[in-house]
Amino acid sequence: MRFASRILQPGKGVTVIRIEANDLAEARTILDRSGGTILTLKPLHRGLNWSSSKPRFSIPLFTQELIGLLEAGLTLGEGLETLAEKESSPDVRRILDRLLEALRQGKPLSVAVEAQGETFPALYAATLRSAESTGDLVPALTRYLAYHTRIDALRKQVVMASLYPLLLLGVGALVILILVTYVVPRFATVYSEAGRAPPWTTQVLIQFGSALTHHGGIALGALLALAVLIAWGFRLSSVRAMLGRFLLSGGIPVVQSLDRVLPLLAAPLQSGAKTAGAGLRRGQPISQAFETGKLTTAVSLRLLRVGEQSGRMSEMMERIALYYDETVARIVERASRLFEPAIMIVIGLVVGGMVVLLYLPIFDLTGAIQ
Repeated sequence: MRFASRILQPGKGVTVIRIEANDLAEARTILDRSGGTILTLKPLHRGLNWSSSKPRFSIPLFTQELIGLLEAGLTLGEGLETLAEKESSPDVRRILDRLLEALRQGKPLSVAVEAQGETFPALYAATLRSAESTGDLVPALTRYLAYHTRIDALRKQVVMASLYPLLLLGVGALVILILVTYVVPRFATVYSEAGRAPPWTTQVLIQFGSALTHHGGIALGALLALAVLIAWGFRLSSVRAMLGRFLLSGGIPVVQSLDRVLPLLAAPLQSGAKTAGAGLRRGQPISQAFETGKLTTAVSLRLLRVGEQSGRMSEMMERIALYYDETVARIVERASRLFEPAIMIVIGLVVGGMVVLLYLPIFDLTGAIQ
């Protein structure tokens, strides 16, 4: 396999190296002999590239390279200059140049990141603000990178678990669409020529098929509008309740951390966070304030109390987050296993019901003839 790597070499800066190796471990061993610091290492996939020609700004890659440069002893400005000098994409380099220009004007990196619009998420700027208050930029970026990796893995798991159910829904919808738009109108012609009125249930099905055949464009537009509405609703309902732990680990007081993480929360959680913040300002323990704001469950409440007693609140927050990450993963797996047979049953009942409704008048006609 071929691998591409960015390496920080003394006296040479960041260089891109391509090597042949059997696996990732062997490639890393070969690169370690060069004496430089490995910033990134990824395999090169042969074949056609179906991706967009316009490269996107990769936040994980940017964060990983910046961490490597900072750990190698470069300052923040020098690290950004190094990344900008070696960047081949004009769009990505433009973003890096804007960050550098803001730093030269004396602005903090968090302010520079916020000025980039939607390029960086709000959590990224909040993480940088916490690091600027404590001076722990590398640990803060490392925590963000770990969080992004976990969320990305969970997102991929959800997507993979949804593929087969979505395929079943697509095939089932196609079968139902063929029945309604092609088969039903022909049965309607048969019943009309026979001069025998079918049952009212069959008449409803025939009228629905006729309406769908004559107004297919309107029905398709309504379905597309419904799909867009559902997608928009999912974007608004994304829950970000566990993001505050990254600010707490940075050594910032919990009241200040809660104020900073408040804009990142979904609307239903913001009122609870405000209630919890008011309780903390009155001197309530974290567990009691979070319980009053309905930001806890039975498990998280116990862990918060353990953190208060032991003085390891940051560690307890991390454990709570990991626990619920695993809980969500189990729920996704169980839901996907139950969802697939449920979809097959529903599709079978719908298709079978339509077939019965279509053939029921024929059975009645046959009985009358006999």
